[in-house]
Amino acid sequence: VNGVSLLYQAGELAVMASYNEDDDDEDGTEFNENTEVGIAYNFGGVRVGAAYGTQTSAGDDIDYYVLTADGSIGDLDYAVFIGDDDVGNETSYGL
Repeated sequence: VNGVSLLYQAGELAVMASYNEDDDDEDGTEFNENTEVGIAYNFGGVRVGAAYGTQTSAGDDIDYYVLTADGSIGDLDYAVFIGDDDVGNETSYGL
């Protein structure tokens, strides 16, 4: 699969983008077209991030996103996320 991934970091900021083309191999392996962008920032004790992507599969566009945060409070390390996509129309979350 041909694709490109770019990452830019400056201090506490990181920005990422990636793309891979639709590819059907002779052996029957199929890769869908994907485009993704994301951003993250470290506020010292808390790091937050967001990403959005889209996948073209069998002519359908599937959109998805995820939001994350992680850090420490005293001796407690934590991470939380929430995400959603067009596949099951359900929101995923975790702690």
